[in-house]
Amino acid sequence: MATKIIKRTKTSKVVPIGSKTSAQEKHQVLNAVTFKPVLTVEDTPFSYANYVEVAHNQHEFSLFIARVPTKVSATQKAAASKTGILELPADLQVSFSPRLAVGLIRALQIQLEAYEKIHGAIQ
Repeated sequence: MATKIIKRTKTSKVVPIGSKTSAQEKHQVLNAVTFKPVLTVEDTPFSYANYVEVAHNQHEFSLFIARVPTKVSATQKAAASKTGILELPADLQVSFSPRLAVGLIRALQIQLEAYEKIHGAIQ
């Protein structure tokens, strides 16, 4: 998605192209730059996850990402046997706006459909 940076006298605002801006915001535009973000991944940290919890509040959505171990310690096993709960530390928390959540769901759906077209339906 292309993005436009709207520069105002005291602040800058980044808005996706095609999103609605108020007449006042349009009037305050001094300079606009259009660009398409392109991510580089060479030096991006990598982490594997096989468990994700999703939460939200009024302002954001959050993903809490963890790895469920294939082998648990004796202490974890004993605690899980008593409570039925295996406590895991979240390796990562990612929070984002509701607007980004809509785009993320759409992007995941597109990738899922492409995956299933090549590899078959996920069961």
